[in-house]
Amino acid sequence: MSSPASPIQVTVPTKANFNDTSLDQAIANTLFAVTAEATIRNASLKANYLGVTFPNWATSGPGGSVPNTEPPKPPASYVVAYFSDPTSAEMSHPVPQPYPSQTGPAVCDMPPIPGVITHSEGTGKIGKAIPGGKGVWFQALEGDTTPDGIVAPGTSQDGVVGLFQKVGFPMGAGWFQKIG
Repeated sequence: MSSPASPIQVTVPTKANFNDTSLDQAIANTLFAVTAEATIRNASLKANYLGVTFPNWATSGPGGSVPNTEPPKPPASYVVAYFSDPTSAEMSHPVPQPYPSQTGPAVCDMPPIPGVITHSEGTGKIGKAIPGGKGVWFQALEGDTTPDGIVAPGTSQDGVVGLFQKVGFPMGAGWFQKIG
């Protein structure tokens, strides 16, 4: 077999250039296309992981709706794998067929895991759960200056981690409602 001149044939095969339709050229064309497809899929996986999957988890973890101990791992990358085409068994040798396989190493490194945000200076001073508040209502500590309606992740004095919304009150510091 002769080696292909270039991947992806650029001319229409005719009787004058029938050699351009050789098995070697077809294999090169397929390998070129599968390699390009794996590259495109890896870029998409990486963009989705770093732009959607990990940030969604990161905002849920420190917000308290999911534990931040098990972040989503980066997905496996696509690599070019091969199988022997069973229809080529009648030929003098089996033809290896490339295909994209998601069995490679991680598509990227995992970003740093964010910690739980705790507030201490003026805003986000979340006290203990209010008795009878069903674990949803927490006192705002004296000196809290969080504006009414502001939502922020935090940790209460009794160790409850979550997403809290400030509920102001004209007399006193008000409350925090755990919303996530």
